[in-house]
Amino acid sequence: SQTPLMEFVVFHTPTTITCGVICAVILTVVAIVRKETKCDSAGNISEQTQVEFTDRGICFYLKSVAPFLPIALLMLAEFGFLGETKITVPAAMILGCLYALIVSKSNPKELVSSFFEGMGTSYANILGIIIAAAVFIEGLKSVGIIDVFIRFLIDSPEFARWGGTLGPFLMGLITGTGDATAFAFNEVVTPHANNFGYDTNTLGAAVMLASALGRNMSPLAGATIICAGLAGVNPVEIAKRTAPGMIVTVLFIALLFL
Repeated sequence: SQTPLMEFVVFHTPTTITCGVICAVILTVVAIVRKETKCDSAGNISEQTQVEFTDRGICFYLKSVAPFLPIALLMLAEFGFLGETKITVPAAMILGCLYALIVSKSNPKELVSSFFEGMGTSYANILGIIIAAAVFIEGLKSVGIIDVFIRFLIDSPEFARWGGTLGPFLMGLITGTGDATAFAFNEVVTPHANNFGYDTNTLGAAVMLASALGRNMSPLAGATIICAGLAGVNPVEIAKRTAPGMIVTVLFIALLFL
């Protein structure tokens, strides 16, 4: 859509926050219904945890701010709180890194190494997902499925509402990844949004959110597997609890956002 990154972020922020609130409320309701609102039936806090809470001084909170500083700088610049100053994503990351260096009093050499190691790992993982999605797209194109799907949506635009939400949602659920799903769908279908009667950014944001929601109720998602490991339960048990909120939220996107 040739839209600046932060402009698109501002565009979908209200809907994204609403989706988060809906999911949080429904997950809370599920916890109350299942009587899982207490992590310890006795209501006790371990001695180690008490010490950790006691030792939290100003330095702890300054360190806690570090991960949020880059996105905060980007949003402040976008809304004009920094005057005419415009901050790019790399600049925001570097400023956040410098802040972390100051408040944590880390070794500069180790921090720089960690910074670039993190960039490399993220780049490799995301690039791998994009390559896999691109291969998947080309496979669908080669057998003609993409062309058939686009023609169907053009001839029956009323189905675009559901194809642009439930399609990515189910793909995210089955594959356990929202990034590859959103990339694949937005790469081949969203550019034709005007033919379906939708704005490109609107359909693109709906696809992005629906993919993430599908991933968040998938037992195959990496985050779900990690949380299940920490809790010592089967990933399916977590998916059962997140599913109601994800389903209601994707319906909200399909009916009220598109």
